[in-house]
Amino acid sequence: MFHIYPDIIVCFQKSRLEKKVKGADYKQKLFASIGNVYISENTAPPRRDLIQLIGLCGGQVCDCEWFSLLCVHCRIDVFYCN
Repeated sequence: MFHIYPDIIVCFQKSRLEKKVKGADYKQKLFASIGNVYISENTAPPRRDLIQLIGLCGGQVCDCEWFSLLCVHCRIDVFYCN
């Protein structure tokens, strides 16, 4: 089950109001201040979708993990055998 917290709903409402006021000049800035983001292959949602989302929200995606401030990797469950 997915639960949206009330403060997130307030953020959505503010974003929609800002978009309505600015019209065609509106640009989402949600990820503008986080620096370079590296997204590895095999993520869920797919890498190309995450790149598009981050770009649409004002963020920068880089191709090198070493130059990023935030890394998005797939989750791998590791099982140890004795």
